This record gives sequence, C-alpha cells and structure tokens, in this order.
Amino acid sequence: MAERTTGGWTRWADIAYCLAVALVLRLYQLDTLPGEWYSDISAVQERVAQILAGQWPYRFNSAQGPLYHYLVAPLVLLFGPSYPTYKLLSALTSLAVIALTMLMAYDLAGRSLALLVGYVSAVGSALLIFSRLGDYLMIIPLLTVGMVYGVVRFTRHNTARSALASASVATLGLFAAPHTTLLPPLCLLLLLLYLQRPWRDHIRYVVYALLPMALGGLLFALIVLNNQDNFRTGYLGAKLFGAGGLDWTTFIQVFLRNLGKTALMYHGTGDHVFRSNIPFQPHLDSVSGVFMVVGLVSLALRPLRKYAALILLPLVILVLPSAWPGIVDIEVPSASRTIASLPFAYLLVAVGLWTFDHLLRQRVPVWLSRGVLAVLLVVLLALNYERYFVAYASHLPAHNTAFGRLIALDILRQPPGSQMFVLGCCWDEWDMPEREAIQYALRGLPPIVFTWEPREVCEQARGRPGPVAVYVDPDNPEQRNAVAACLPGGEMETAIGPYDYRVYLRYTVDRGP
Repeated sequence: MAERTTGGWTRWADIAYCLAVALVLRLYQLDTLPGEWYSDISAVQERVAQILAGQWPYRFNSAQGPLYHYLVAPLVLLFGPSYPTYKLLSALTSLAVIALTMLMAYDLAGRSLALLVGYVSAVGSALLIFSRLGDYLMIIPLLTVGMVYGVVRFTRHNTARSALASASVATLGLFAAPHTTLLPPLCLLLLLLYLQRPWRDHIRYVVYALLPMALGGLLFALIVLNNQDNFRTGYLGAKLFGAGGLDWTTFIQVFLRNLGKTALMYHGTGDHVFRSNIPFQPHLDSVSGVFMVVGLVSLALRPLRKYAALILLPLVILVLPSAWPGIVDIEVPSASRTIASLPFAYLLVAVGLWTFDHLLRQRVPVWLSRGVLAVLLVVLLALNYERYFVAYASHLPAHNTAFGRLIALDILRQPPGSQMFVLGCCWDEWDMPEREAIQYALRGLPPIVFTWEPREVCEQARGRPGPVAVYVDPDNPEQRNAVAACLPGGEMETAIGPYDYRVYLRYTVDRGP
C-alpha cells in the first residue's frame, strides 16, 4: 500500500491540476456570490486602511489579529478596497492551503493520496465557503497546514531547518487569530512525539524551535498588555471568561457537551450561521462523511499508522475553541472556530478514498476500479456544487440579494452632477444595506452623503442647484415624507429586487443644472 513520492515535475503538475479545479470553483460567480459586503469585511478594510496610512496597528480587532491585514495590504493597495478584491484574496489564500496540504500528503504517502486530498479540498463546500467570503479566516488553515507540513518534513529529514520552519509558522499563529494561539504548543507536542531516538542527541532541535516561539510569545504578551480591554472585557474577554461564573462540575459538563456537538459537526448538525455553513447542515457531504470514517479506521493500518498523530492531534486539538464553555450555546459548533482542523478532515476523507481504491484494485480489474473512483469523484463534485451554489446561496440574507451593491449601481446611473444621499441604513431584517457596502462598491465615485436625519438632506440639497437623489427605507414613510416635504416636486420609485424584496425607495428631484 505504500507509495513514495514521484519526481518533482509530476508533483508540481499534480498540484497545478488540482489548483486549476479549485480556481474554477472559486472564480465562478465570484462577483455575485456572496453578494453583499458585511461587517467582518469592514473590520478587515479598516485595519488595512490604517496600515496603508502608515499607522502600524498591532492590536487584535475583536477576534482579528494583525497578521492577515499586513499580508494583504500591498495587494489591496494595488487592486483597490473593493469586495471583489477581498474575495479574490481569500480565494488565492485557499489555493495556498490546498497546495500545502498536497505537499504534506506527498511526503506522507505519495502521489495518489496527494491527488485525492487536493481534489477533495478543491471541491469541498466547507472550504469553498471560506475561500469566497473575503474575510481574514483563510489565514488560519494556511498557518496550520504550514506548521504540520514542517513537522512532517522534520519526521523525514530530522533537520534543524525543518524544526525552525515549523516553529516559525506556528509562532505566526499568535498574531493571526485566537484559535491559532494553539499552534505553538501543538507544534512542540508533535516535534517531541516524532523526535528520533536517542533523544539526547536530537533534543537540540526542540530547543531551536523554542527560540522563535519565545520571541513571538514576548511580542504577543505585549499585545495583550496593551489590548486588555479586548482580552479581558471586550469581544475576546466575553468568550474567554464567559464561563467564569460556572463551578468546576458545570464547567466540565458544558465543555464535554460542547465537545460532543463539535465532534458531530461533520456528520450530524453543523454551524447554524448562514455565512459559515448551510445552517445546521453537516460540514461534509454524505459521501465525504462516509469516507472520513473509513479514513479514520485506515489510520490503524500501514503505511500511515506511524503518522496518525500528525493527522489526529490537529483534528482534535484545533476544534477545542468551539467547545469552550464561555461560547454561547447556539454558537456551538462553529465552522469559523474549527476551520484550522478542516484540511485534516479532508485528509481523512482522502485517506478513506485511497484505502477503498487500494482494496478494490485487489479484487477487480484496474480499469473497473479506476472507473468506480472516477464516478465517486464526479459525485463529490456534484454534491458540493449543489451544497454551495444552490443550498448555501439560498440561505444567504434575502436569497443573496445585495442591497448595497444594487443601490451603488443605481447611483452610478444617475445624471452627472446629481447630489446623492443615503438616509439611514440597515433597514432589511439582516441589517442590509450597510453603508460600507455602498461606499466600497462605488470606490468613492461619485461623492455620496450618508446621514440619519432628513433635515440634513434638506439643508445640504438646498445649498446648491442640480438633481437630487435620496435613497431611503421603502418601509419608513416618516423619512420619505419628511424629505418630500422640504424638497417638493420629486418622484418616488421603489426598487424591487430578486424574490420580490423591496430593496430601497429612491426620491429624485430634477431641479436642472
């Protein structure tokens, strides 16, 4: 069953093939799905804007560490701060995750496993969701796979360079997200488990690994000391210390209950949040779920038995943030808090397919076994296409109707020289449109005034001639009538979007040039 890695050209050609499949799925309908800019993207853009302005932010912004913002800032400067830019950056980051996962699989068992995990990762809907969101979360599996890949190289070559590389990537996790602060201790655990004997001759490699971790830990401690409002009483503090009022018995009971719910997220009930998952659906399709179980059993067999800890420990340890008793019950399980473990779930699916194919080839002709495997891969593609592009899309707010983008497109159609106003915001049940969704869709052109008061619209509009367009909540007659009273003679038009959603009401007054 063992299969060693093939030549360098074949390896990179295989990776290119899987990345091509992944890229097609990540670029298809990327401009419209998901359609609406939302608050997490605003938080990323706020930090990136500070970096480009030379302010050097270093604090955690809620759960967002500063690392991702610094990495993407040059590309945002190049392409502009738009939603397509941030979605494209997420997609490209996911390609790096897939490539590293394949390289890790090559070193574990060779070409067949690498191809399978590359394909499963490329089409899997759980990774595809985060690959197209546009927020910072894709940096989490990238660091995780990079760290474990470094340990895999260490197990094969036993060099200081691989130990340092793994430890350095793990240390970066301190500055990415709360979840990735688990990477340094996990890295040390894996290095110790796979340290070659006699230990006294090789323990120096662990000491080397401690050097970047010690430096990174010091910098992280300084960040925490200068960001205590967030870590003690703010967003992170509420999650970390939300269980402070529980006695130990209750704490353990809640933790075990949450851990059980999290363990079932791939096969039973998944995340209920519409942006992170198809609400309440398992994070794997039904076929992948079966082969994940097969893969789990297969780890007891050769040749992967000795590498089982490299797959299982990240899969188990990196889901613990979702089980923390301070988390609100309805937020368990959480796809975003367990995303670090996702590549290892896909690796188990690939191991299951790999084992199944090997057993089948021992009993039927090769052409038949290859045909069965090809059918399974097509079924995976079809199932995950339906999960993302149909089921996930239909559960997005207002069936993925992008209120802000539709308003921005209408603004661009108004006569040159018009005065543009958006009165209020967030009038849909899902708090759409957000002002940033309009602002960044327009990229600042034409100028637009956001206000909460009809009086401000009237005062500014009366200050100079020209057409006026005011966008208001279609179900707020008080605002609409207040504007019409001070700017008489206008026309009202309600925009009806897909699925008969009332997107906005536009009040226009044509007062000439």
